[in-house]
Amino acid sequence: MHLGKLILLCIFALSGFQSQTFSQEQSEEGSGILILPRQSSPDFAPIANKDADLFKINEQTNLVDLLAEIRKLVKEENFSQAENIASDALDKISLTDQNKFYLQQIRKEETKIYYQQAQLAFKNKNYSLASQLLERYRENVAIEISERKIQRESLKASTASKDASLVGRLVEELDKAKKDLAEIRAKSGLPADDAKPDLERLMEQEKKKVEDTTRIAESLLVQAQRNGAKGEYELAMEQLDEALAVLPSSVSTIALISDLYKAKQQVVWYRMGEAMLKGKVSGVQKLVIDWKDIENSKRNAETETLGVGDEIDFDAEIAKANQKNKEQAELASEMIDDARDLISEKDYQKADDILYKIKNFLEPSTLTWPIILEAALIKNRIHLEKSEDAREAKNWDEAQKHLDDFKTGYYQDRDIQGDTLTYGRPGLKESRGEEAATDELDLAEKMAKKIKDDKLDPYRRDITEYTADWKESQALLQDMLMRAKVQFINGDLTGATETYRTVETKYSDNFEAKEMLKRISIMRQQESYLGYLKTRQEMLEEIEREWERPKVFDRQIEETQEAQSEATDLENKLDLIKIPSVPFFESPLDEVMQELMRQAKQFDLTESDPAKKGVQIIVLKPEGEELPPVTITLQSLELGKMIQFITEMVGWTYDIRADAVVISKTGGSFKGRPMETEFYEVPQATINRMTGGAGGGGGAAADPFAPPPMAGAGGDDDTGLKIKAFLEGAGIPFDDAKGHKFVFDGVSQIIVTHDRRSLDFIERILAKMDGEAGIQVEIETKFLEVQEGALDEISFDWKYAFGNPTYERNPTTGAPVLDSRGNPKILYKNTYLGNTRTLATAHSPSSIARETTVTYPNNPDNNREFDAPLPGIPGTTAQLGTGVSPLMELGTNLTSSVLPDFQASVLVNALKRKQGTDLLSAPRVTVMNGTQATITIAQEFIYPTDYQPAPQPTGGGGGALGGGGGQPIQIQPATPSFDTVAPDDEQPGFREVGVVLNVTPTVQKYNQIHLLLNPKVTEFDGFIEYGGSSVSLSPSSFGPTVISPSGILMPIFSVRKVNTEVTVFDGATVIIGGLTREEVKTVNDKIPVLGNIPLLGRLFQSSAESYQKRNLLIFVSANIVSAGGSPVRENIQSITPQSIFKDPVILTPTGTIRRSFKSGEDAGN
Repeated sequence: MHLGKLILLCIFALSGFQSQTFSQEQSEEGSGILILPRQSSPDFAPIANKDADLFKINEQTNLVDLLAEIRKLVKEENFSQAENIASDALDKISLTDQNKFYLQQIRKEETKIYYQQAQLAFKNKNYSLASQLLERYRENVAIEISERKIQRESLKASTASKDASLVGRLVEELDKAKKDLAEIRAKSGLPADDAKPDLERLMEQEKKKVEDTTRIAESLLVQAQRNGAKGEYELAMEQLDEALAVLPSSVSTIALISDLYKAKQQVVWYRMGEAMLKGKVSGVQKLVIDWKDIENSKRNAETETLGVGDEIDFDAEIAKANQKNKEQAELASEMIDDARDLISEKDYQKADDILYKIKNFLEPSTLTWPIILEAALIKNRIHLEKSEDAREAKNWDEAQKHLDDFKTGYYQDRDIQGDTLTYGRPGLKESRGEEAATDELDLAEKMAKKIKDDKLDPYRRDITEYTADWKESQALLQDMLMRAKVQFINGDLTGATETYRTVETKYSDNFEAKEMLKRISIMRQQESYLGYLKTRQEMLEEIEREWERPKVFDRQIEETQEAQSEATDLENKLDLIKIPSVPFFESPLDEVMQELMRQAKQFDLTESDPAKKGVQIIVLKPEGEELPPVTITLQSLELGKMIQFITEMVGWTYDIRADAVVISKTGGSFKGRPMETEFYEVPQATINRMTGGAGGGGGAAADPFAPPPMAGAGGDDDTGLKIKAFLEGAGIPFDDAKGHKFVFDGVSQIIVTHDRRSLDFIERILAKMDGEAGIQVEIETKFLEVQEGALDEISFDWKYAFGNPTYERNPTTGAPVLDSRGNPKILYKNTYLGNTRTLATAHSPSSIARETTVTYPNNPDNNREFDAPLPGIPGTTAQLGTGVSPLMELGTNLTSSVLPDFQASVLVNALKRKQGTDLLSAPRVTVMNGTQATITIAQEFIYPTDYQPAPQPTGGGGGALGGGGGQPIQIQPATPSFDTVAPDDEQPGFREVGVVLNVTPTVQKYNQIHLLLNPKVTEFDGFIEYGGSSVSLSPSSFGPTVISPSGILMPIFSVRKVNTEVTVFDGATVIIGGLTREEVKTVNDKIPVLGNIPLLGRLFQSSAESYQKRNLLIFVSANIVSAGGSPVRENIQSITPQSIFKDPVILTPTGTIRRSFKSGEDAGN
């Protein structure tokens, strides 16, 4: 056994089989100074996540796992992927002492892969690929031979003398073994010339054993690394010890043995760090000793394997350790300065990492202790910095947490509190005194006071503490306001209005939105006023254009054709396929239909494709029932009629579907079939359409003082009968003998008992009518009227009096009568008048005198005249000049004595007048399809229709001047008699002054709307007084004269109404009526001879002209609207057909609240 080991060791040593050089690390010991290991991990392949990092090859890749994966892929014959991984590893991972062994193993695996791939290529006769792979194989073999040569030369150069002595010892041991073997053979009687041992076989066995143990050790190494990373230290140490026990110590395994020891050091390092964090000082010291023991064991194993002895210079090592402590102290001071800079830059994590290294890896001593204490204080004060940052950010909970961390760190940090068990850690109080410790705690108290004061200061509190989404809401508000401002500045008033309205809806207390909406409203009001002026001027212009004579224009009217519904292909086949003869006798129904299908395919002349010929007929057999037998003979009939006759004979039915004719027992309408009952919910609009509406009122008089009218026809009592009559008219019989039933609940539900086909027919009727009855139509009737009147008049009326002038005296007192200027009035015997007319007198209703004259023959001075003017209709051209006073009255008296000889005066009438009336009335109403709607916006005007004559006054005694008895003189006008006169749609004595619209829409095909319209606009123009004044004269010259008006007043109304039927498209506007009228009146009077005098003749002329223009247009617009109030077929701005308009304010028991948008909706809407 010893002989075999010696032989193998000799062979391996001489041949350099997988040899590897290692650097020897000297132990560092100082006088009384315990050197901690470095924070960096030992030099072995790091642990990697096999699934995540295996194919992300870099310097940190786990070569053990990578090698195992390559071997696994080779075993699975996945050579391509294994080759890629091996090539990437050799290219991307640098060759170092740490990974040299594994890279060599990977290259060997790559060489094997090339060789096996070449063999496969030869088998597949891919000689080109095989040649390339063999070339790569030779290159790898050459590289391996070159590396082995370099290793052997390096080993000889570094350890030439030691290798010689080793070989000498091996030779001596070999000779001694040979002698012992000879003695054993001699004693045992064995021949001396025994066959030579099979060294190659022994070498293969040893090599196989090494490979097996290596794989086991590598597997245990990977498991131990993972368990150590997870904190399962005991299990990791057991696995590493097991790997060291099974792995033989040789040149080929020394690298793996070194990795196992380094893995044990890593586990000890993990446990050491955990003990430091927990403050277990004694445990840390023990682990340091364990770490050094493992280091010594590793070095001994490497030395024994390579034959290198330990030679340590302790004095040099001590000096080196002291120098290293000094350098570490200087480096730590620089690191503290860097940490302070990082803290000022708010990079707390990097500063904390730096200070952590100083605290835990700088050996405490008289030189380094102040640095370690300063690092501990600064590291703990990082919590105060974080607390201050959180306080500035108004995160009080986070600030308090960091403050608590500061206090906890102060009391638990062994560098600040001191560690009596460890040399060189006296603590803050022992190093700097009690005051320093108190000052450090005062920092926490000051921060706590700041946090407390901030919490009590409402200006420091954050709104998000109480309203979580306040900042987001305000940010959204500012964004929406900015959008509205941009839209407003760029002239998008519609977009700005929508945005501001959204702001007003979501933020009802926003002043800017309300103010801007007010400003936009003012701007639009100005625009609307300009539109009003434009439309008015255009309508006045249209009046002028109406004077133009008609002309002939060429015009072609295109007729629209309605879409024709076409029968389906299957229906056409049923009508076109004609079968000559089919006799059946007691044949089952399915066999009959099979025969019809065969015949139909034979006689189908409508299809050229044989695969499409014929008709598919499917018989639905009821479960548990036999098909009825058929006995019938049909001669030369269409296929459809044959199917109809056969199904009628057996009491079945059929349906024609898209691709087949389905024969079934249910669904027919034949005698003896079972009845079924269905419940139908019918909307009120559909009920109105089926019954013709609820009916109007009875025939009671439309008297505003009369009692309410009685209900008319069409009430609830006969609604069910009308619905039933409607269905019967549609072709659904109701025969009580057959069990047909119909019931209406009086509200919205009907119950029908009938056969299935009729029930389905009713369902289709109701579905069709529900779809049409549910349509709503918005109708607007617009009256546009413009009137304008103008007057231009100037006239001169002369008066000349002469002959026998006398003063006019008061008959009672005898005193002269004075004029308006205080001068006595003079009467002349002769008077001449110019008799020129004004516009008002020239176009008066009558030229006959309308005065009442009272004459006293005995006393002509008391003669009287009383005017009786005709009633005038307001708004006429003659009315433009009435009620106007003369511009001036000029007079002169020529005298040669006390009384003037003659008197001349002129009355000047001059007037220029312009007046107009503009009218816009646009009633609008929304109504269900087929339902009448009425909208009335008017004042109720009530007036009398009959007058009784007033009682006559009675007078006292007679007098001398009248010449009569003692009774007064009575002058009574005629009393008019009024009949019951009123328009057909009005009642006597009552008028609705305003707008009334009656309309009934009906939606037709192609979105056409038929309208039955009765719009009317009524205006009150004033009163007309019928009859003259009543006069009562006293018979005495000194008695009173009583003049009273008749009081018979009748109102005058202006009415604009249309009764018509039109059809318009959805959304269209058409003209349904109008009026264009102009009236011109003129006056040209002059005095003969005098009026012809140049220049001066104008003073003896009267001229006047007036005109009145009127233009009336009546439009109607109709739109189909949804139940939500939006157009059905149009998208207008942001209003879609699915939009629903709602009142933004809702009244609740607690007050009014505003609706809010649902989550996810566009704020711009």
